Amino acid sequence: VAIGVPMEQARVKLVEIDQLGLEAAARSARHAVFASLLPGNGLLALAHHRDDQSYSLIEPALPDIDGLHGPDVLTSESIFELTERPRRLAILGGGAVGCELAQAFARLGTRVHLLEASPRLLPREDADAADVIRDALRGDGVTVMTGATAHHAVRGDDGWHLTITRGAISDTLDADHVLVAAGRRANT
Repeated sequence: VAIGVPMEQARVKLVEIDQLGLEAAARSARHAVFASLLPGNGLLALAHHRDDQSYSLIEPALPDIDGLHGPDVLTSESIFELTERPRRLAILGGGAVGCELAQAFARLGTRVHLLEASPRLLPREDADAADVIRDALRGDGVTVMTGATAHHAVRGDDGWHLTITRGAISDTLDADHVLVAAGRRANT
């Protein structure tokens, strides 16, 4: 339970139980680790607090794409800081988070392009279920591009210009915002 805290020093305290699940905190004199759990869904969030400085132990993974860096690149965390609906949104990553956000923004009226490097969306899920999700997204107006990889990004006055490849075909995709939903990684 206690990450970064010697077990003999850790005390696990039940902080809150509600209909969303369990909030637990592991504490010691200098460290505290907080984990949010939902029954059946596993770990949702993990944060570390040490000497009055907080940081996340798990953060969105950013792919190594030339030009795709800086505060203008949106993640599953920063997307909720937008104050206006984007007109055009490119989402890199066709996992659960990418699919959920693609559908949400498409239903709000954003033109969404969802890129997934694998041959199909939701590569960790059952293929039949992934096909149902793909069809639903397309029904909501999402342009689904599987087998697609972004190689280069340029931020201009009119938005982002992504160079993408699908098989042997290379093309440019323009978007007001780029959202990276390509998984999470340890913040070490």
